[in-house]
Amino acid sequence: MQEYNPEVGALRGRYIGELPTVEGRLLAVVLIEPNGDEHPIECLMRQSQTDLAGDPETIEYLKARYGEEEVYKAALAAALGL
Repeated sequence: MQEYNPEVGALRGRYIGELPTVEGRLLAVVLIEPNGDEHPIECLMRQSQTDLAGDPETIEYLKARYGEEEVYKAALAAALGL
């Protein structure tokens, strides 16, 4: 697995849809790498916490490549329409 490198460019996201659940809002987003590769993930948004779900290997790859904070920022920005 590649190490986090801040020079690789910005990760961005695109909102797909939302499903209300008893646990919170489940939002489908696609995270897009600078090279155009797209990775679908889900964000479970609760009052004070957001969890990412989807393919665990994909999420770990994105966190390792872009940093955990950047992955969450891109996912939340897409989920919230920012």
